[in-house]
Amino acid sequence: MSRTTDFVDYDSIPVEHRDAVSLCVSHGLMNGKDNGEFDPNGYVTLGEICKIACNVLSLGEYFTYDRFPDRLGLLEKGHWAQLYINFCRTYGIYTIDGDTISPNEFPV
Repeated sequence: MSRTTDFVDYDSIPVEHRDAVSLCVSHGLMNGKDNGEFDPNGYVTLGEICKIACNVLSLGEYFTYDRFPDRLGLLEKGHWAQLYINFCRTYGIYTIDGDTISPNEFPV
């Protein structure tokens, strides 16, 4: 997504939030859903918030699976957010209670 106005649900983004969304999109912090929506009324999943955190930290090429493996075996193999979640867990950006976690869960 290159511009906020490219989201198919652009009109659903509250007018007072469009500048903030545009800033986040232009700096690569967020890019919306795979279906072209921003989904301003949706929930942010654990995988999505971890990716946003990593984008804010501008980690880019620092990520490799051998640096941040899923040592606890809590995530489904090959999930798109596995690396982001592993990084955030490794550095204490979030912690978990219990012994399982789904990257599609809503963390709050």
